[in-house]
Amino acid sequence: MYLETEKPAAARVLELEGEVGTLQSAVAAAKAAQTGAEHELARLTAQMHATTGSAESIEETMARLQTENSAHEKRLETYRYSLPLKWVIPALVVMLVGGFLAGLWWLDALIRRRHGGFRVY
Repeated sequence: MYLETEKPAAARVLELEGEVGTLQSAVAAAKAAQTGAEHELARLTAQMHATTGSAESIEETMARLQTENSAHEKRLETYRYSLPLKWVIPALVVMLVGGFLAGLWWLDALIRRRHGGFRVY
């Protein structure tokens, strides 16, 4: 314990030198982070300038796609209510065969009801 209220100069110098060393390392780390951020900023700026040059091509592409889309919509409207023959012909055949078989079943049911459950052919 010291008789004085203040620390001796030698002890204060050692503490301050330790603090200075810590602060110098923090400053060095901050400078390294700053240079890294500056390099990243330069890279992103270059990338942005490269991208803005292609913004016109994006607008041209959008215009081309809109014209193609309108052409497809017109073609869709032209053929909206038409069916392909590959679907219509098999559907007609299935409906005719199904209708014929349903008619036979209905006729059989009527004959059986009329004759007490017996089939009379």
